[in-house]
Amino acid sequence: SVRGWQVEHPGLRFSVVGVGATQPTEFGRGFGAEVLGPVLEDWNRRGLLQAAYMDTDEVAAVLLALYGAAVANPSVNVEHVALRSPSALLAS
Repeated sequence: SVRGWQVEHPGLRFSVVGVGATQPTEFGRGFGAEVLGPVLEDWNRRGLLQAAYMDTDEVAAVLLALYGAAVANPSVNVEHVALRSPSALLAS
């Protein structure tokens, strides 16, 4: 866990980044429409699909700015970051 690493290495800063759905991805390219289509329809019925997807370059830009600011300010410790676009449940 991050807390364990922080205790073991007090001179280092650690953080956890959770990134929601992004587009494009290499993972998504591996599925054919005959497999992915029914899965997406099911997720849509359940309200599990994202209403919007983050562009991977946008995610990189946010993280670069965030960690650039943290590096410039050694007293700042970024422990947990969650980047998500709204889900279909929130958008409806």
